[in-house]
Amino acid sequence: MDVQGLLRLDVELKAYVEDVFSSWRRKGWQERSHCYLTGLMLDGRRKSVEPMAARLGEANDQSLQHFLANTPWDPVPVRARLARKMHKAINPTAWVADDTGFTKDGRLSPCVARQYTGTAGKITNCQVATTLHLASDEASCPIDWRLFMPESWDPDSDKASPDVDERRAAAGIPPEEHHRPKWQLALECVDEALSWGVPAPPVLAADAGYGDAAGFRHGLTERGIPYAVQISHTLSVLPETATRTTPPYRGRGPRPKPRYEQDPMPVKDHIIAAGRRRTRAITWRTDDEGVAELYFGYNDDEHASIKPCPSNLTRAAVRPAHQHRRTSSGPAARAAAGPTDPAGPVRRGGRDIGRISCPTTAAPDAAVPGRTRWSAHLP
Repeated sequence: MDVQGLLRLDVELKAYVEDVFSSWRRKGWQERSHCYLTGLMLDGRRKSVEPMAARLGEANDQSLQHFLANTPWDPVPVRARLARKMHKAINPTAWVADDTGFTKDGRLSPCVARQYTGTAGKITNCQVATTLHLASDEASCPIDWRLFMPESWDPDSDKASPDVDERRAAAGIPPEEHHRPKWQLALECVDEALSWGVPAPPVLAADAGYGDAAGFRHGLTERGIPYAVQISHTLSVLPETATRTTPPYRGRGPRPKPRYEQDPMPVKDHIIAAGRRRTRAITWRTDDEGVAELYFGYNDDEHASIKPCPSNLTRAAVRPAHQHRRTSSGPAARAAAGPTDPAGPVRRGGRDIGRISCPTTAAPDAAVPGRTRWSAHLP
């Protein structure tokens, strides 16, 4: 955004700062935050403090650096206010759990390590943050996040680096912070957002990095949040009709517990076994505003110029196989695979398989919440 554009928005930006940062009472803090936000929005390749201060005409860039790095303000009230404000503005149709990476050159930034990030599309030296987004077809906004700590930064881990204590001390990491899986960080974000008074979502979407974790799916179920998550095609499942039986007691040892007699199978094989009779043709399309939606055979002037993108969707009800020998039976959920090709029900190794926690009466209904996840990807 150029200077003239920012000048036109200056009144609105100041009102935004006064609203979102209303918990800050110390003199000068809101002015510094207004200055920093202006620098982020102003045109310029580099967004670090020194070049931003030069573009803003700041005489002392050290004061801005001190404000960002050393000012002891509590971020929680700011996040809470932003989350409630964005919920009203976006009217989200889903929450999205995702992660994003921040590439780094050195090894002193907190929790930096060689790890995969979708930002770079490869394993590289970076920080990774788990994020929670409000999302709709029109907009998305992250409302909470956690910095992921690799095991190399955890002194209690066997994979800790030799100088982990020195690196943690230099980065200011509290001693009580340890490695936690990303799905657990996502559940912490969900709990915190709910504690702020943000209404629970109609559905939560996530990729396989979260969907493959049974603890994540169970955590959402315990919180009463429906989900539509991607899962790996190798994940083992049982058919919805699987029943538990109790083997007869033979008079010695502990009494047997109920168990599923059916053998679990990969979800890809389960969907292939369902056959093409369970496949329904759907069409994705992009409207004039660039919004991806499902196209259900519109035949009117409004949609005449839209070029449809055909696909197929296969769905089947399954149970989680990791419980097939436990006394408790997992709830049935919908597994949907797509897109498909004429040669078989699953293409590209089944990478596009999703799991939906709530029953669906129509195949397209299963695809809509999973598609919402795309709108929350950070650049």
